[in-house]
Amino acid sequence: MSPGLRQALVLAVGGVLLAAAVVALVHRRLISTRYAIGWLAIAVLVILGAAFTGAVSSVGDVAGMTPTAVFLAAATILLLAIAIQLSISVSGLQSQVGDLTEANALLEERVRTKRAHDAALDRTLVVVPAHNEAASIAGVVARIRGAGYDCLVVDDGSDDQTAVRATEAGAALLSLPVNLGVGGALHCGFRYAVVNGYQRVVQCDGDGQHPPELIADLLDVQRSTGAQLVIGSRFLPGAQSFRLGFSRRLVMRWFSFLVRVRSGVDVKDTTSGFRCIAAPLLGEFARSFPTTFLGDTFEAVLVAARGGYPIVECPTRIEARTHGESTASFSHSVQAIARVTIVTLGGITFRIRPWEERRPEEQRFAVEPTRVRSP
Repeated sequence: MSPGLRQALVLAVGGVLLAAAVVALVHRRLISTRYAIGWLAIAVLVILGAAFTGAVSSVGDVAGMTPTAVFLAAATILLLAIAIQLSISVSGLQSQVGDLTEANALLEERVRTKRAHDAALDRTLVVVPAHNEAASIAGVVARIRGAGYDCLVVDDGSDDQTAVRATEAGAALLSLPVNLGVGGALHCGFRYAVVNGYQRVVQCDGDGQHPPELIADLLDVQRSTGAQLVIGSRFLPGAQSFRLGFSRRLVMRWFSFLVRVRSGVDVKDTTSGFRCIAAPLLGEFARSFPTTFLGDTFEAVLVAARGGYPIVECPTRIEARTHGESTASFSHSVQAIARVTIVTLGGITFRIRPWEERRPEEQRFAVEPTRVRSP
C-alpha cells in the first residue's frame, strides 16, 4: 500500500469515527445540534479530503501548500467559527444568568416577606388524604370548616365523586391522577402547606374516624409543649376508640417496642393517623416522606424520634368508619410487619435533618420527647 493511499485511509477512518462520536453525543443530548454541525462539517471535510486526495493536492499546488497544510487550514477555519459561536453563546448566557440572579433575589425577598407575614399569623392547615371517600368526605370537610380551620383534601386517584363533593363542601383540592397511597397524598399536602406558609398540619382521615372537633386538643398540646409531632393516641388514659382485635393490638405493641429500641422514645400509638406536625419538622416531611404502607405512620414516627424531634402523645377519640372499607388488608398487614421490622432493624428509613443541627431560632421550645396524658 502506497503512503498516499495509507494516509487517505487513515483520514477516512478518522473522519468516520469523528462523525460517529458527534452523532452519539447528540443522541445522548450531551451536545446541542447547533454545535454538532460544526464538528460534523470537520468530519465531512476529512472524509472528502481522503476520497479526493488528487483535488486536495491540486489546491495545495495552487496555494503553495502541502495536502496536510490544506487540511489543517480548513479545519482551523471551522474551529475558529465554532469558537466564535461559543463565545457569542457564553456571553449571552452570562447576561441571562445575571438577569436570572437579580430576578431570583427579588423573588426570594418576596418569599421571605410572605413567610414572615404568614408566620405571624400562626396558620394551621388540616390535610385530608382521601381515596374513594365520596360518601363521607363532605361531612368531614364541613366539620373541619365549621371548627374554623383551613382544609385541603388530597384526592388520591379516586374514581368516584370524592373530588367534587370535597370542593362543594368548601375544601381546597389537590387531585392526583393515580393512586399513590396515604403517604404520597400526605407528601403532596405537606408541600402545599409549606409553599403556602402554614406552620402546622393536622392529618385527618376522610372516612370520619378522626373527629375534627378534637383537632383543638392536638393544637393545644403542640403550642404548650412546642412538640414537633403530636399524636392522638388510643392507648392513653382518657382515650376512646372502637374495639381493636387482639392480633392488631399485639402488632401495635411490637411497633412501639421497635420505636423504643431504636430511638429511646416511648410512643404507645405509632400507627395513629390523627396527628399534628409543626415546622420545622413539617418542612422535612415536605422534602421527603415515604409512600409505602405504614410509612406515613410508623416510619414517620421512627424517623422523627431518631432525628431528635420532640414527640408527645395526647389521648383522643377514634371512631369507627361509617362508610367504605379499610384499604389495610390482611396481606398488606403481613407485608407491613415484615417490612417494618426489616426497615427498623436495618436502619434503612428515609432521612431528615436532625433536630440538633437546627439553628437555635428554629428550636422554639427545647422539650424532651415525652408523652402528655392530658388533652
